[in-house]
Amino acid sequence: MATIGIDARMYGPAQTGIGTYIQYLLKHLALLDKTNEYVLFVRDEGDPGFRFQVSGFRTVRVNAHWYSLAEQTKFLAALYKAKCDLVHFPHFNLPLLYNRPFVVTIHDLTPKFFPGHKIGKSPLRRRAYDLVLNHAVHGAKAVITPSEFTKNDVIRHLKVKPEKIAVIYEGIKDKLAPAEAAALLNNFEAEKQQAFQRLQIKFGHARITKPFIFYVGVWRNHKNVTGLIKAFHILVNEYRMDYQLVIGGKEDPHYPEVRATWRTLGLDERVYTPGMIFGEELNLFYRAARLFALPSFYEGFGLVTVEALNQGTPVVASLEGPVPEVIGEAGVYFDPKDPEQMAKVMADLLKDPARQKHLVQKGQKTIEKYSWENMAREALGVYKKVISTKYQTSSSK
Repeated sequence: MATIGIDARMYGPAQTGIGTYIQYLLKHLALLDKTNEYVLFVRDEGDPGFRFQVSGFRTVRVNAHWYSLAEQTKFLAALYKAKCDLVHFPHFNLPLLYNRPFVVTIHDLTPKFFPGHKIGKSPLRRRAYDLVLNHAVHGAKAVITPSEFTKNDVIRHLKVKPEKIAVIYEGIKDKLAPAEAAALLNNFEAEKQQAFQRLQIKFGHARITKPFIFYVGVWRNHKNVTGLIKAFHILVNEYRMDYQLVIGGKEDPHYPEVRATWRTLGLDERVYTPGMIFGEELNLFYRAARLFALPSFYEGFGLVTVEALNQGTPVVASLEGPVPEVIGEAGVYFDPKDPEQMAKVMADLLKDPARQKHLVQKGQKTIEKYSWENMAREALGVYKKVISTKYQTSSSK
């Protein structure tokens, strides 16, 4: 039996992609692994009600927010005190002085190409990011990435050996059973209408009065939300298509250009922002939408496209990044730098209901390979390989 630590400080949907990744990793490790002991590191102030009451799992509370000095000191002390045989860091942020065996997941290299308002304006923060990231990938016994695209970025830009990297695809929340997916396809239009009505009534989104295009995610510059808004403006004004645009996710005050763009273009009545959405409500947004759009300049995986297909909505997405790898022929693609082309791709698909249904049918087959259980099983395989190598090395000394 080995003791495996997992940095669960970002646990839960409030931390979007990484939080969901940790949540489902733990859920399925608990079902799959009845041999090893797990130590979960969680934040005191972040989630005082955190409970993961499963045999073989224990919690260590550590008051250390990510990207903080406490992460480099208090968290470091807690890690060494726990004496784990292996620690899995599900994000690159880990203490620089931690040198016991660990595995790290690199979801993407977004800050390297789109550093954002904090790293972009501070050379010191940029150096700190590079330092921590390089320690994470070069100090790790194994690196996990969610796509071949991200693996290739890590090899190319961080000079990590390919054999050190394991590509492990992520899963889907609330994955439809085959019978439910078949029923959705057989009643495609009726399902759209029912989901639309439930959004308006059950969740109070009465401001959605027209068929809509949906985006959900952060509002930062690498997501190219302003490009989507410009394309939507063309769709409405040049193609004369009577739609709304729903932009889900928390508005970021550091990126005021998103709101400024739709206001400048006179789209206040057509753009709706529901804020953070989770669970059944999010699934209804996916299902009620006529299209799901992901216009990003950069992604690590693009899980939202898989979730949209799971709920029966066709996807239009950027040619740049991993989405063509992840959903293949189940998506329609555009150049994210070209709002005119983006608008044309959306218009052509919106005018073709038969193609929409065909893409969703393809999507149901494509997403069969995405499973949180498989992800956890493959991650456990990485843990076992690293631990086995460690024990073999120790015994040979």
